[in-house]
Amino acid sequence: MKKEITIYNRVYTTLLVATVILSTTVSSAATLYVSLTGSHVSPFSSWATAATNIQAAVDISSNGDNVIVTNGTYLLDSSIVVLKGITVSSVNGADATIIDGSDAHQCLTISHASAIVDGFTLTNGNDSSGGGVYIYKHGIVRNCVITHCTDAGLYLDTGGWAENCIIRANIAGGAGGGGVYFYKGGGVVTNSVIKNNVATNSHGGGVFFHLGGMVVDSLIVGNIGLSQGGGVDFEGGGALINCVIRKNVGVKGGGIASFKGLIRNCLIYENRAVGGSQAAGGGIYVKPGTLIESCTIVSNLSASGDGGVFFSGSGEIKNSILYFNELTNYVNQGGGTYSYTCTYPMPAGAGNITNNPMFLNLGSNDYHVNLSSLTIDAGINQPWMDGAKDLDGLPRIWNGIVDMGVYEIVAPGFVDITSTPYWVTYDVTSYQVAGTNGLYIVGGMLVSNTAN
Repeated sequence: MKKEITIYNRVYTTLLVATVILSTTVSSAATLYVSLTGSHVSPFSSWATAATNIQAAVDISSNGDNVIVTNGTYLLDSSIVVLKGITVSSVNGADATIIDGSDAHQCLTISHASAIVDGFTLTNGNDSSGGGVYIYKHGIVRNCVITHCTDAGLYLDTGGWAENCIIRANIAGGAGGGGVYFYKGGGVVTNSVIKNNVATNSHGGGVFFHLGGMVVDSLIVGNIGLSQGGGVDFEGGGALINCVIRKNVGVKGGGIASFKGLIRNCLIYENRAVGGSQAAGGGIYVKPGTLIESCTIVSNLSASGDGGVFFSGSGEIKNSILYFNELTNYVNQGGGTYSYTCTYPMPAGAGNITNNPMFLNLGSNDYHVNLSSLTIDAGINQPWMDGAKDLDGLPRIWNGIVDMGVYEIVAPGFVDITSTPYWVTYDVTSYQVAGTNGLYIVGGMLVSNTAN
């Protein structure tokens, strides 16, 4: 009996200690306030006593804390540095909460796996490692506007994550990457807009990949690179996935210049290569090791006439539509390979076709194809396609075989009801209803919507 009591007491004591430790851990997370009208009394635990600058609150915070910043323009005399696992967020979003580097300082540095900065405009930053935001290895920036910064708006060094951001009107010098610079590989930008950035006498007006990195589900538009890659430049790796690359201007590669890049499921149109006889590849300038797959490359132009894709070295294009570029769709100076691609004239390779892809409305930039297009079910399935989506968010494989190009054509009026209820307007007379197992469409029915 005595043993049983002793054991019971030990268990009780252990549980009590664990409870105390847990309570202490949970209760230690604090909220710190920042306001230009605060009285700046540490520990900044209310709006009345709020810090008047963001760095002061960050400095006394601990892992797990939240730093909340209200409206105003916060002028910097040095960069804000976040090296802790904290969340720094604005009350009313990027339009109301501005961090201004005064054209002299980097706006923000982040380096911690649990660090998040959310909802700011970062502007007028200046630093050789990214005037707007510098992330080293770890950290997240989201819902931010990065603008009018010098030497790259966003600089991702060996990692980091940016989501739902607008990166616009930034400039870079010799290193390139006016909007985003990926250094040493790693790092992700997703669901973002990268627009109207400039790389002067360098590469990648919108994005520069140095050895790696990834841009996903993003729009890259209106950027200028006064050397290679008006929109994007790859220099040894990296990936563009499910992106739109439009109206960018460069010399070699109006839209993209790529060395060892992966360009997948992207719509690349209305880009322009300039520079007279130096111009090459209005859509893409391809260097060795490049893979282009499931893309639509259309309506690009070049001062040298090679509006579509210029292969300066070995590269591969598959499952794509390469059509209606001015004046030629492709030039093979260095030896490109083609398979399961719709283009003209006919290149060597398996599964290629030259038929008009039959876009729904070329003049209005609607690059979905007509249901009679021979690009439908004419590609070759790839392992990555299982569970993947096309640019519209529909299953990448429909009817068993992937289509050529960036869009998968499904049955007219297809409605995916796997997880979301869907209402159909009165003017739709019939439509396909189906569910999916996350990989392929597994069943459906036709529903009539005829008025009674």
